[in-house]
Amino acid sequence: MPKVVSALELPLQPKAPGATLADWLSAEIMAAIRDGRLQPGRRLPATRDLAQQYGVARGTVIAVFERLRTEGLIATRVGAGTWVANEASERPTVRPARQSPQTRDSAPALVRPFRPYEPAVEAFPVGI
Repeated sequence: MPKVVSALELPLQPKAPGATLADWLSAEIMAAIRDGRLQPGRRLPATRDLAQQYGVARGTVIAVFERLRTEGLIATRVGAGTWVANEASERPTVRPARQSPQTRDSAPALVRPFRPYEPAVEAFPVGI
């Protein structure tokens, strides 16, 4: 049985000169959602199908979907697909960064670069 390719029946504006493919595709899908051309609950095509339809790399479409997901415009679930978010409950919740026990009541801990060869010994909650 041949695979059915899903298509997004949504006309997109031409890419502006100098715009990246990811920015163009993201802006076009975002505008379609905000304008109501893509209704809440509407299923979006698979990343492979969308990439093939618009002639972009699948990685570009994945990056666009991730950007839209973090902005709360679309929702995804492995095995269930991607769709336009229905309501605010599907918007991602931003959790505050964890703080070490020494700084919970004081100022937030400073962010330091990741260095695998230099452990953050001061972040461990044990007395020396």
